Amino acid sequence: MQALAESLWALLTDPNAAYLLLIVGAWCVVLAASIPGTGLPEGAVTWGDLQQVQPFQNRLLRLTVKGSVLLQALEHCVARAEPDCHISGVEVWYDPRHRVGKRVTRTRLATGKGIDGGRTYTLAVTDFLATGGSGFAMLVGAPAQDLNLVDLDVLIRYMGVLRTPVEAPADVRFHRAGR
Repeated sequence: MQALAESLWALLTDPNAAYLLLIVGAWCVVLAASIPGTGLPEGAVTWGDLQQVQPFQNRLLRLTVKGSVLLQALEHCVARAEPDCHISGVEVWYDPRHRVGKRVTRTRLATGKGIDGGRTYTLAVTDFLATGGSGFAMLVGAPAQDLNLVDLDVLIRYMGVLRTPVEAPADVRFHRAGR
């Protein structure tokens, strides 16, 4: 069940990263907070089904942050027993036996490199997360550009260009130590 949920969220975060790839010419990390109890049915999916998994009509923002802030955000994602957010464009290795704030042991961006705390990175996030929602206080005040897009609209456009039947990505993005 956990793997199915992760695949669904990979499908939901990837459109935002793909869109930003076109805008800025580089992969961007996308953070999305979990929404409990969401899922898509097998077979034909309607606009209403997509609205169930992206119900808040959040605007997408492009943030510019230092790697240290990005690492704080990823630490926040793994502060609980299981990751509590969803990402695209980065893989995270973590150890839940370490104390909170020190659980991320390794990262790998789509470029193959790890996150450098001193470098600058571009994130695609919702306006909710950019204003500190779901505990992402480290993102508050980061330089932001409103992309004039709503998360649901980007998802609908992305789903419209995928070959059918649509398969959610199966790649693992959070790697837990000991698994």
